Amino acid sequence: MDSVLDLPIGKYGFPRLWLFVLLIIGSLILGDLNSRMADAHNLEQDAIFLQENVARLRVGIAQLKLDIESANRPENIERWAHEDAKLVREGEHLVVLIPGAGQKQETLALPSAQVSSSSSKFEIWLEFLFGK
Repeated sequence: MDSVLDLPIGKYGFPRLWLFVLLIIGSLILGDLNSRMADAHNLEQDAIFLQENVARLRVGIAQLKLDIESANRPENIERWAHEDAKLVREGEHLVVLIPGAGQKQETLALPSAQVSSSSSKFEIWLEFLFGK
């Protein structure tokens, strides 16, 4: 009785099914390794990006600390108060100009909203969204 075990290996060789299974398993392993290498590369790039951001933020924090120290100096506080906040020093007089009877006072003209009372809500929304 001839069985598969009694036959010489050279006659039948390695079955094609097992070769196909090994190729599939190998390609899955290579695909997994490839994705892991890509993930590692992306993580390295992210780490470099974050380190650069941290360095840039540290420089910004140092600059802000210098600005705060500069702003808290008494001479800078007094200059700001006199120029921007209109602090009146001793011996100075505050002058507020008021237009006379013949002079025209400048006013800020805001565009008036022209919505007719007959406009529907739909037309108002269309004008609001797209303008006319």
